[in-house]
Amino acid sequence: LKRDSKIVRNIFLGIGCSIIYFVSTFITGNIFGNYIFDLDIIFGNPGTSISIYGWFIFIIMLIPGIWEEVSFRGVISTLNLSAVAIVLAIGKYLKNHKEIIPKNTEIRLISFGCEEAGLRGAFRYVEEHYNELKKYDAQCVNMDGIHSKDNISIIDFEPTTRTKHSDVVVQKVINAAKNSEIKLQSSGLGGSSKLEKLFGQITGGTDAAAFSKAKIKAVNITAMDLKQMLGFYHQPTDTVDKIEKGSLE
Repeated sequence: LKRDSKIVRNIFLGIGCSIIYFVSTFITGNIFGNYIFDLDIIFGNPGTSISIYGWFIFIIMLIPGIWEEVSFRGVISTLNLSAVAIVLAIGKYLKNHKEIIPKNTEIRLISFGCEEAGLRGAFRYVEEHYNELKKYDAQCVNMDGIHSKDNISIIDFEPTTRTKHSDVVVQKVINAAKNSEIKLQSSGLGGSSKLEKLFGQITGGTDAAAFSKAKIKAVNITAMDLKQMLGFYHQPTDTVDKIEKGSLE
């Protein structure tokens, strides 16, 4: 990372927020006479085993989270624009090959917007079209973080949003990949295994979550090389040149 006074400022901002959180908890607890010093409040649920690290992870994420959102401002080509480019290409292809569209099937190609602002675009879309989506048994195949053609993966569970995606749509995408001879990889950005859930805690959510939470079938496709993404993930260095050749095909 380049030297940036904002980075230092926001590190202290994050630490300051954490201190305020603990101090306010202590003061409020003493005022109401219910303050109990219990490490499980930080490392898990009060009164349970400290093996549950929910609160601990939350506090750890708080500092870089504030740091990132305030200090890092980039193009985010691999996280957002790469998937938009694919959607535009699919639209062009379908327009020129209408015969491949199954009968009684409507295909919507959508860029929801506001994904980095709490998935607001996707949630608003689902809210506005909910009855229609349920009536016609809509299925959402979302793409997010298309960067490496050799690291394509299907996320069936999102740890940060605690969202389980549709097994039906997951299997459809897996079958499509097999038929196209595309090799799928496991992903540290999400998944239903214990290891994937652990590492997925440090990542964000996808627009597919808005659909799955509304009981509308959905799945997310990602293609990120974890070794490389550390150099540009949510940073000003996330520019078009970071998208590997062939990844959008």
